[in-house]
Amino acid sequence: MPAPILARLGRIGDQADGVAGGSSTEAGCKRQGGPKSVAHLLLVVCLSFLVAAAAAWAYARWRHGGIRPAQIISAFAGLQWGWVAASSSLALMTYLVRSLRWRVMMTPVKREASLWNLFVATAIGFTAVLLLGRAGEVVRPYLVARKEGVSLASQLGVWTVERVYDLLAALALFGYALARLPDGSRMGAHALGYATVAVASACLIFLTVFGFLGSWAERRVLSAVDALPVGVRRVTEGHIRGFLHAMEGLRSRRVQGGVLAYTVLEWAVVTAGCWCLFQGSDWTSRLGWPEALAFVAWVAVGGIVQLPGIGGGAQLGATVALSELYGVPVEAALSLAIVLWVVSFVVIAPVGVALGLREGINWLTITMRKPSPQVAA
Repeated sequence: MPAPILARLGRIGDQADGVAGGSSTEAGCKRQGGPKSVAHLLLVVCLSFLVAAAAAWAYARWRHGGIRPAQIISAFAGLQWGWVAASSSLALMTYLVRSLRWRVMMTPVKREASLWNLFVATAIGFTAVLLLGRAGEVVRPYLVARKEGVSLASQLGVWTVERVYDLLAALALFGYALARLPDGSRMGAHALGYATVAVASACLIFLTVFGFLGSWAERRVLSAVDALPVGVRRVTEGHIRGFLHAMEGLRSRRVQGGVLAYTVLEWAVVTAGCWCLFQGSDWTSRLGWPEALAFVAWVAVGGIVQLPGIGGGAQLGATVALSELYGVPVEAALSLAIVLWVVSFVVIAPVGVALGLREGINWLTITMRKPSPQVAA
């Protein structure tokens, strides 16, 4: 849950404020964890691979009567690692694009936010999501607020707006994937796909209108919040105000255009990364850009389920799409799903861990070291 994670990040020992000089620094270093934290982190990743392998074996046994390990090894050996490296490079680029989009959405709060600070927060935040699951989502807005000196509520609002745009993009892609299902017209999948794209477009139009209506829409939302019970209002009012504050940026056509452009660019880069991965395997090199775009949709839908350290949903979505829709043998599909998880999600972990240790984050307890006060000579 977000509240415990935020409490951990904000937890600072009383000694850090009461002890000066070297003892304060020593206490901060003990909290940081250093090599011990990294060793435990590697242990968690190794155990996660074992659990993911067990889950993949269970799926293959249930759906295909078992898997042949030799075929998985053969599929890995047959990969063209130059294409895999290109896919990984594009995946890293998406984190830069996300940082650029965040800076655009921060315009109403801080016009000249540091791109480096936003990238650091993005790398650490997605590493936290990898290790903690969806509960780690709040790490990124917390770090942005801390490093840029703005309110946490405003950055939670920015994060909410970002999630809404990504959700609408994933929804539109999912509709496209449904419309491309073979024999989908008989199952009604094609009609459902077109309806899904229409719903995503309507929601985007609503966001646009909501942004331009400005203060009128804000008054209507806040009046609805006032009608809520006191306990619910106390919990939600701050987050809603932060969201409305973030939505103020969408009143500017320049900001709104920037958010839309970076969102399209982000998903285009993700699709390009999947296409490169397809080219790296003999089993999928025949698939083109339309198949890569539909594949991204299935992976995004599966990625809703994000288990700490394992992922799970994205690998399952990739395996099912490759084996059931594109006729790839289950062993090759499993190998590609694992490689996709590594090059798309795990690739940011070394960067995030290193930057997190530099920022004073203990990855074992998800706590942050407060910088020691300087003592006058």
